[in-house]
Amino acid sequence: MKNISELPFVSDLVTLASRVIVFIYNHKRPLNWLRKRQGWTEIIRPGATRFGISFIALKSLYDHKSDLQAMILDKLSHNTEGDGPVLRLLRICDSDEKPSIGYIYEGMNRVRKGIIELFCNKECHYKQYIDIIDARWDKMLRRSLHSAAYWLNPVFQYDEDNA
Repeated sequence: MKNISELPFVSDLVTLASRVIVFIYNHKRPLNWLRKRQGWTEIIRPGATRFGISFIALKSLYDHKSDLQAMILDKLSHNTEGDGPVLRLLRICDSDEKPSIGYIYEGMNRVRKGIIELFCNKECHYKQYIDIIDARWDKMLRRSLHSAAYWLNPVFQYDEDNA
């Protein structure tokens, strides 16, 4: 097992898993959220001195996969309207019920703000995600048509938040 733990891809995996675990245990909100989950048990932390514990920690992290995924989805979808900005925008874009072009421009702005808030306004944490969104937005969606549809949409013309 010691030789296997020294393989580059295994070592990299253990390092990434360790970062996830350190993040969870160093931040009060995600840890408290996870501890409220039914049947929650603590995640075993990998130790630098013992190679065997690394595999046990990986298994522990894998066993908590559904809780960790639920936490991320809850963070993305948590707000007063039931859906967060990312999920809301996806629902708007995927809907065939009404034209969505007038809502995409505003939705992208909400997504950016939501991601920034999710990472507590710490640019070093959110920058890579915002860069991806901006690149996609610039390449595919930032067109005069979207801007015009937004400004001509009465929903946003009479919205006090956008005044």
